[in-house]
Amino acid sequence: MKLFDRTKIVKWDQVTLDREYITGSQLMERAARGMARYLSENFLYQKFHIFCGNGKNGGDALAIARLLHEQNIEVKVYILEIGKSCLEFLENMAFLNMKGIPYKRIEIPSDWIPDREGIILDGILGTGVHYPLPPLVQIMIPILNKSGLPIISIDIPSGLPPDIETQFKPEPLIGIRASQTLYIEVPKLSSLVPGTGEYYGKQTRIPIGLDQDFYQTEPSPWYLTGLEEALKLFKTRGKFAYKNDFGHSLIIAGSYGKAGAALLSTQACIASGSGLVTVLSPERNSDILQLGAPEAMFLSGGGDTILNSIPKIPFEKFQAIGIGPGLGTDSETNHCLFRFIKNIRRPLVLDADALNILSSHTNERDFIPEGSILTPHVGEFNRLTQGGSEDSFQRIILAKSLAISLKSIIILKGAYTAVIFPNQEVHFNSTGNPGMATGGSGDVLTGILTGLLAQGYSSRDAALLGVYIHGRAGDMAAQAKGENALKAGDITFFLSQAFLELEKLKNPFWPEEPIPDLQIPPV
Repeated sequence: MKLFDRTKIVKWDQVTLDREYITGSQLMERAARGMARYLSENFLYQKFHIFCGNGKNGGDALAIARLLHEQNIEVKVYILEIGKSCLEFLENMAFLNMKGIPYKRIEIPSDWIPDREGIILDGILGTGVHYPLPPLVQIMIPILNKSGLPIISIDIPSGLPPDIETQFKPEPLIGIRASQTLYIEVPKLSSLVPGTGEYYGKQTRIPIGLDQDFYQTEPSPWYLTGLEEALKLFKTRGKFAYKNDFGHSLIIAGSYGKAGAALLSTQACIASGSGLVTVLSPERNSDILQLGAPEAMFLSGGGDTILNSIPKIPFEKFQAIGIGPGLGTDSETNHCLFRFIKNIRRPLVLDADALNILSSHTNERDFIPEGSILTPHVGEFNRLTQGGSEDSFQRIILAKSLAISLKSIIILKGAYTAVIFPNQEVHFNSTGNPGMATGGSGDVLTGILTGLLAQGYSSRDAALLGVYIHGRAGDMAAQAKGENALKAGDITFFLSQAFLELEKLKNPFWPEEPIPDLQIPPV
């Protein structure tokens, strides 16, 4: 799904008005009807406390109030006087008066007496927010947040910036903490990053028929990867394929006490479809890896407890190499891996301690093969960028700069994991859940990415599909086990189901029922 920043959304609205010969008020009515329909279908017996500013978001809220009132749903309207009223707001105020719907103007916070029942509908501020917020809004937002009532925001929680890069974000941020946000057409970019995404609650799309030709043709660097995109990337297997068609992967991972990281990556690489898998690890890990992943071959990495040498073998036979999980940062490991990476001329998957090793060579990064995939969590990213940033908006900017300088793909792991390309495209991921914030989850992702690269996926496609599949398997695991009890091995276990889902959708002739055992006729 392509995403737009505020400037593009304003342009999208205007193109729709021009091409359909409709007014802004008519488009607003279309949006209000979509939202009122959703609210009446899902909250029929609730009453709504509708809070409006006097801009376009407030106009939406007034129109929704009228439409809910027409369905005999109880509404109480509160208007915050916070600036000059726009034309659409004034038109909807006139309709409200015609219908005889009572409203109350809020000039000071005590003008609202909190109710113990109902739902707050937040239409105070929209995507055109300016800072600093009006004093009355700064006071009312915390009061509404503490009311104890669920809050549904129209398009965006009031007070939040819609964008990531192009708009100032105040500190401290004052914003409605919505239980749910009903967004128009596409999610707002700030809903996809920490620091602002927590304010949105559950997100629900309300389509209002904005011009689709504009959406398809207007360029944007922002995307959200969902099932539709994953299906386009996923490759089915040919009937006469054999294991060599799906590549040979090498996983370089593990040290004494961290064999589990190597095992998780290896198992995930196998489960992702790599034709052959070899794991390079210290000798002490041999038994664990051979027992835990009998499908893989073991290659000794020199030392008994740490990897301190790379065997002299033809590495050209490996179609993909993933490095990092559980390696440790021992000086000998650091030295041999640094030399190894410098001599490899194909894209690598670099995670965990491989990233920590790179962080100690910040002046010598041009040796990283172009098209490699780096998968840092926040701490690793901050080390890679010599301090990074605790601000998620700034972190995206830094990651884009790092992708350019390394000519590689940066995967910023977390909720809505961001896949960032050297061409400045940022693809957020739609799958995954908080249960995946557990040790070993990133090791599984490393195995998936390596397995996909081995099968001939480009670095770009492997990154997008791998992150989606990783999150989808995690969602299936959470559905079966809950988020609290989820562990990294559960993600690997459900990889088969995540891939099966794509296989079935990709193959229109997939049998609905299991195929019975074939009976061999007697000779």
